[in-house]
This record gives sequence, structure tokens and C-alpha cells, in this order.
Amino acid sequence: MYKGPIRAGGFGVFKDEATVATCSECGVGRLSEVDSIDAKAYESPEYHVAVAQGLGTSDFFRHADPVQIHHLIAASP
Repeated sequence: MYKGPIRAGGFGVFKDEATVATCSECGVGRLSEVDSIDAKAYESPEYHVAVAQGLGTSDFFRHADPVQIHHLIAASP
């Protein structure tokens, strides 16, 4: 489906070469395991450090609040 650079962490950080493949049975696209971070990283500080979002609740709100209006507009009639 795709082979090339992908975002890998915070804004402006890229991995030069990655592969997104399509499942031959259902058609879903998925980043290859080799190019993905370990699933355990989402349960640890590693992920939040990699995407430069911080670990605390206030860090989350500082990052997420500015985009909420776009989500609300997209979801409302």
C-alpha cells in the first residue's frame, strides 16, 4: 500500500523508510511490525516521551485542548 517515510514520534520526526501493507483478506492497511513501536511502549512513559506530549494530566490537556473544536465540528451535524 505504501513504502516511504512516516512520522515517528513528535512533530517533524520521521523514519525514512517504512512499509504499510494491505491485508489480502479484509483490505485493512497496517504498518509493518518492524516499523512499529512495541505495544508495551503505550503502557509506559516511552510513548509519551517519543511524541513529546508529557506524562501528566495537564500535559495531556495542553496538547489535546486546542484540537477539540475541530473534533466537535467534524462530529456535529
